[in-house]
Amino acid sequence: MTKKYYHLFLNEGEGWEDVFSSYSKQEIEDEWDCYQGYYHPHFSRNWMKKDRKVVTTDGSNEQAVAAWKELNGVTS
Repeated sequence: MTKKYYHLFLNEGEGWEDVFSSYSKQEIEDEWDCYQGYYHPHFSRNWMKKDRKVVTTDGSNEQAVAAWKELNGVTS
């Protein structure tokens, strides 16, 4: 059985970036909490829940890159 690996992707304004990863979903939530109430420099407002996505992979680099490509609409 493969353990779930979670990635916190944030919309940095120019696209989605994988900013934190962990086998613990709680650690992902804790990392996201660090952004709450802080200014988002690209959107000229505070970070909002719509600026984040939590993606689950098997922990492989291939799946992380595939998730990044899907979120950013990269086709090649």
